[in-house]
Amino acid sequence: MGRRRTGLGVVAVCAAAACGGAEAGSAPFPRGGAAGDGVAPAGVSAGGVNGAGAGSAPIAAGASGTEAERFFPLREGHIHSYRLETGEGQAGVVTIKSRRLDAQSGALQMPSGRRDFTYDADGIRLGAGGPYFLRWPLAEGQSWRGHRGATVTIAAVGATVDVPAGTYRDCVKTIERRGGDRPVQVDTTICPDVGIVILQAASGTAYERLTLQSYAPPVDLGPDGLRVLPPGG
Repeated sequence: MGRRRTGLGVVAVCAAAACGGAEAGSAPFPRGGAAGDGVAPAGVSAGGVNGAGAGSAPIAAGASGTEAERFFPLREGHIHSYRLETGEGQAGVVTIKSRRLDAQSGALQMPSGRRDFTYDADGIRLGAGGPYFLRWPLAEGQSWRGHRGATVTIAAVGATVDVPAGTYRDCVKTIERRGGDRPVQVDTTICPDVGIVILQAASGTAYERLTLQSYAPPVDLGPDGLRVLPPGG
């Protein structure tokens, strides 16, 4: 199918801020991410989604011992499926897979690239020692320097959010503002035990939005029917 550029690219913004490697201005749908392109829905193994090596021991949820991990769990093989909507009427599906690297770190894998995260006592960092993605204390008005020097501010705590994947409580909403020739505001809603539930980027009258449709471990479509794969496969 033909693909138009919206000039904003929330998937690219997600990639730069939280999810993978592309820069703003990339095509709005990453490879395999547009509606009708056959992206595996959340919970479905597309030729094997498990990132851990054969025989490797699974890393238990909460292994980092930090409060941050509850808000941003990186469970090996779990899949987030998001609906993408744009101000130009485009729609699609974006699928992101979690990977667990060790007790203190993990990653989100998108078709456009991988973004590593580290759990610290006072928050979640992009990579080891990088800028904060989310920083404690979780209090309205708390702010910090995020990716590429942008200012990130906590706009709300304890929020309840309804999305197709379900109703989530005690969520945190952040606002990231980027200046330059084309200012962009990125609103992110992060909920306990699931992570990013809503991500929206707006620049002027243009906007793009990711909304969580489902979140689940992978399943094996084997001869005996559906079965959930354990962490690490």
